[in-house]
Amino acid sequence: MKWITASDIANWANTQQRHCQDTMPELVGRLILAHTANAVEEFDFPSGNSVAMGGWDGRLKTPVNSLFFPTGASGWEIGTEKSAQTKAEADYVKRIADPLGMTAHGTTFVFVTPRSFPKRNAWKTAKKAMGTWKDAKVIAADALEQWVAITPAVGLWLARQIGKVVSNGIRNLEAVWEEWSIGTKPIMTPQLVIGGRTRDAESVQKWIAERPAILEVQGDHPDESYAFLYAAIATLPDTEKAQAFARCVVVENKTEMRQLVQAFPNYPLIIAGPGECLDGAHAAVAKGHHVFISMDATVVGIHNVLRLARPQRSVVEKLLHEGGLSEADALRIARDSGRSIPVLRRHLFQSNAVSAPAWAKDESAKILLPVLFANAWDEHKDGDRQIIETLTGRGYDAFVKELTPFLSIDDAPVRKVGSVWMTKSPLDTWYLLAPHLTQGQLKLFETALLSVLTKTDPKYELEPEKRWAAAIYGKANPYSEWLRTGFVESLMLIAVHGSQSPSLASAQEFADHIVRTVFTNASSWEAWSSLKEASPLLSEASPDTFMEALEGWIAKQPSIFQDLMKDDVRGIVGECRHSGLLWSLEGIAWSTEYFARAVNALAELANIDPCGGWNNRAVNSLGEIFMPGFPQTHAQPKERLEVLRQLIAKYPKLVWKFAEDYYGGGTISESHRFRWRETGGQRRGLEQETNAEYKEYLRGLLPMLQNLACARENVVASMDEFIRLPVDTRERLLTTIEALDPTTFSKEEKDLLLQKTREALNWINSYDEEDRSVHVSGLNLILEKFAPADVIERVGWLLSNPWPRLPQGEPKQYDAKDMSVKEAQKAAAREVLDTAPVEKILGFSSTIQYQGVLGHALAMAVRDDQEDETVLTALLARTKDMPLLTRGYAMGRVEAVGTQWVDMTIERLKAEEGYLPEGCALLYFGLPECAETWAAVAARGKEEEAAYWKQASGYSRADKNTDAPIAVEKLLDAERPFAALQVAGSPDVDIPSKLLQRLLQEILNAQDKKTLGDVMDEFHLGHVFRQLYEKNELSIDEMVKLEWPFAALFDELKRYTSTPMALHRALQTDPACFAQLVSFIYKRDNRAENPSEEDVNEEIRERRARVAHEVLDSWYLLPGLKDDGSVDEKALSDWITAARKRCEETNHVIGCDLQIGFILAHAPADPDGTWPHTTVRNIVEQLNNQTIDDHIQNEIYNSRGVTSRGLNDGGNQERALVEKYKKLSEAVKVRWPRTATLLRSIAKFYEHEAKGHDVESDLQDLRWG
Repeated sequence: MKWITASDIANWANTQQRHCQDTMPELVGRLILAHTANAVEEFDFPSGNSVAMGGWDGRLKTPVNSLFFPTGASGWEIGTEKSAQTKAEADYVKRIADPLGMTAHGTTFVFVTPRSFPKRNAWKTAKKAMGTWKDAKVIAADALEQWVAITPAVGLWLARQIGKVVSNGIRNLEAVWEEWSIGTKPIMTPQLVIGGRTRDAESVQKWIAERPAILEVQGDHPDESYAFLYAAIATLPDTEKAQAFARCVVVENKTEMRQLVQAFPNYPLIIAGPGECLDGAHAAVAKGHHVFISMDATVVGIHNVLRLARPQRSVVEKLLHEGGLSEADALRIARDSGRSIPVLRRHLFQSNAVSAPAWAKDESAKILLPVLFANAWDEHKDGDRQIIETLTGRGYDAFVKELTPFLSIDDAPVRKVGSVWMTKSPLDTWYLLAPHLTQGQLKLFETALLSVLTKTDPKYELEPEKRWAAAIYGKANPYSEWLRTGFVESLMLIAVHGSQSPSLASAQEFADHIVRTVFTNASSWEAWSSLKEASPLLSEASPDTFMEALEGWIAKQPSIFQDLMKDDVRGIVGECRHSGLLWSLEGIAWSTEYFARAVNALAELANIDPCGGWNNRAVNSLGEIFMPGFPQTHAQPKERLEVLRQLIAKYPKLVWKFAEDYYGGGTISESHRFRWRETGGQRRGLEQETNAEYKEYLRGLLPMLQNLACARENVVASMDEFIRLPVDTRERLLTTIEALDPTTFSKEEKDLLLQKTREALNWINSYDEEDRSVHVSGLNLILEKFAPADVIERVGWLLSNPWPRLPQGEPKQYDAKDMSVKEAQKAAAREVLDTAPVEKILGFSSTIQYQGVLGHALAMAVRDDQEDETVLTALLARTKDMPLLTRGYAMGRVEAVGTQWVDMTIERLKAEEGYLPEGCALLYFGLPECAETWAAVAARGKEEEAAYWKQASGYSRADKNTDAPIAVEKLLDAERPFAALQVAGSPDVDIPSKLLQRLLQEILNAQDKKTLGDVMDEFHLGHVFRQLYEKNELSIDEMVKLEWPFAALFDELKRYTSTPMALHRALQTDPACFAQLVSFIYKRDNRAENPSEEDVNEEIRERRARVAHEVLDSWYLLPGLKDDGSVDEKALSDWITAARKRCEETNHVIGCDLQIGFILAHAPADPDGTWPHTTVRNIVEQLNNQTIDDHIQNEIYNSRGVTSRGLNDGGNQERALVEKYKKLSEAVKVRWPRTATLLRSIAKFYEHEAKGHDVESDLQDLRWG
């Protein structure tokens, strides 16, 4: 993109010499600053009248290295005279005589001229040879052309200076500002646009100063965002301001932005554009550009969007008065502009075309007021169309015909994206159209609005798991979300800015009436959930009425909200039904007027909340509202503390539930805020309160929290936070608990208290924390005081958990830590054995999950053979109930006395006639699973071996590869094929093919009919088939029989082997096999029953069809395809001919052609990358079959699968595919015209898809930002 040429610059010097002389220093300064970022140590280039003051025309010092200016210090002289060389010589001599404080040997002399300087290189060389200056440099018209060409913002600025017309789609920011601000009286200034919104201005300035990123900004009108960007830059220090303006370019659309990014890949710009430019914004940022997105006023999402705060009326009033308005006029205009810069600009504009555009006249207003009421709607929704007909009193098509011309007029009030119509700037439009509002129109609005808002979403008539597919079941909401939220936004405008309409005697009363009617009828959770998106705006329109309704329903029928807050189906189809209610109360809580009521309502809801998986809960909202430092409210510290004090008195446990996070475990997030209504402050949620407010709040909060933590209701919960509590609170908590009577605690409370106390001690003693070690004695005292008298209750926590946290602390090294835990468990087990009868120990075992831990600890603690015999006898009597306990015991005894314990114990049991095969088997689990152990078990007898393999895992701890076949066979003999699969399907084992064949057959015949399909089954089956393919020991017929039942898993099994499935290899060479599978899936062409199927029952037919479909759907192995990637055309042609002949005989030609199209779609490309392969192109031309052609295309679409894309990517992926298939079509069109047509059809399909995704992206931008 080149807007300025050397001829333009020379012509400027010739025809406007004085203007050129005054402006050249500014041009050079802008060019320098555009390329130096913040690396400027000295910069002085006076322009305008200052050029006549004498001295250097410019001084620069920078570490930046550039083709156009020197590194280090440089002195600049600029001459516009016709003889560039004469002027350069004179300036050079003058500066040798008087360098004005610059050190010549350390300074580069730079001469700039807007004219040509043919002998500049010779002149420069001669001067450099003199050695007076560090270096000499000349920048003439041609070099200026090159410099301007890579600096687009400066190029656009210069084009405006010299009067050259360039692209209207790309402008520099200063030109945009000039056009927007000129014409008002007083003139719009940067300070007026900022209007006291210094935090927002600082956010923009910070964004400019940091690394390239996207900044999405939303005002009341898209132009306000650009004006605010200009104002934020204009209030920077001079050098930073000039640097930013030198990089700022405004684009009209995403096409212009893409062109700009492509043209300037190496020059960092600040690109400002509308919401649609989000499509290419990430690519622009990746190339080093800052991207500023002006979001449309209809965007309602808050994610990543800087929504400009309302300007402060007092600041606006003051600036208007300083600009020349009387105090009375300044007061009136500041008040009547509704704290909106676009509305203020219209009030100040002297031209009627802006202050009162043609569409704001009475006749147009009749058409546009219904649009303003609806705000946005989707004409694909029948309900939306009916509402528009209600508002207009005429047919939808007739109304749209009248509305359409308004899309293309200047300053258009409406826009249309896809099927969605919307108002561009609702507030601005309201101020212009409100005077034309009639009572009749207002009544129509009320009727339409209530019909939409009181409609319960039909999806709630379905079961939860079906609601996500409500449209499929005919239960979709008849009204779009665009209309539902758009309607309420209009009500919001009426409530806050209704004074603009003479037809509204009391705008607030009207809003109150609507909100009261809506929520009076909301007598079910379904009604409240249906209002989820509308509730936050309705509550803002009428906070009093909303709170009255909510408080009434909570008191009268709290079950509504208990049901509302229950979890719906989770996952991708889940819904947080109560989010709208919480957002409503969060918004109200920001208001200093309604703060206490909102908080009390949230507390009421939190108190009855059944809780669930969603993090969006009333108790969390309360925690954010009262958060120290970042309170999500404008209520002052004194008010917050008073309300919190009242909550503590009523709900001490609830308050502690959220307040405990203030000690360091919580996170900060921004809660919902009102968009239009005043809330008593300007601070946003992620902005910190003042230091004075924070200190005042903490002074009152900390004593309250200490009292709360030490309240009887919270002492157990407070121990969970013990490590993070302040030292004085920890001390008081310990003193409080020590003074309490343990008998007043329930068993659950005592158990939890002891657990939390042990965890606190574990932390302190493990990490040697000196500041907390003073509490060790107090914590130990709690353990002693609350310790249960019963030994099992006292030490059971140690014996029921493989990873207990020891109060005495643990070493950090794993082996040492494991040893300390085992020692503690052994000591606990010893205590239990000394004081509790064995039957009681067994009773305890039946209540715990990890019985093996208890068994192991008992075994390690046994003193002698007699005690061993006593314990083991009791355990063996319960082998059926608690086999894991006995296994753990056997492992412990082997660890304690050695492997000989197993055989010695078995021999003793035999001698005492206490021997059972099941018990013998369990004792062998004390030994590692391996071939040696398995042989020992087998030697004991068949019953013992059978009992052993009923429980063994088969995982060898010795030689996994050698032992695995033994384990697989034994597990199969024990009728445990799924356990055998776990062993045989391990990636690093080698199992004989016949054994794998037996395994697969027994899995299919298993009595428990376990469903194959979980991830680990697929993993293990994949490795079983991998071994079979690698060994290649079974015939293809045998492999086909093994694969057929597992066809549903083919796509997963392919991950584990590159060898084609046997079924697929059979299909590749046997058209008869293919034809048979086609006959299983498809009905006959004449729809008649197949005579050969008459005796086959329906269940078998369905199962066979399903498997056949899985086989063909996973088959991509083209007939005729060779190992080297080439295709045998004769083999492919013969196969297709034979397959179609077979299918003609059974009357299945249509199904045959569909599947041929499918397999041809998976043909390879030619070696040069042209797709499809030449052989397939020849086949397509020969067959001349539209069904096959259509299904090649269908499979191309379907095989693409699910795509992922950024929310604002639009149809970029599809456009790449369009280009791909267009190029392929061009490449084959001469020799293979039918194939070329097929490829063009694919390109057209993706072109249509791209446009659809673009519309979705644009709507996403407009709605949610």
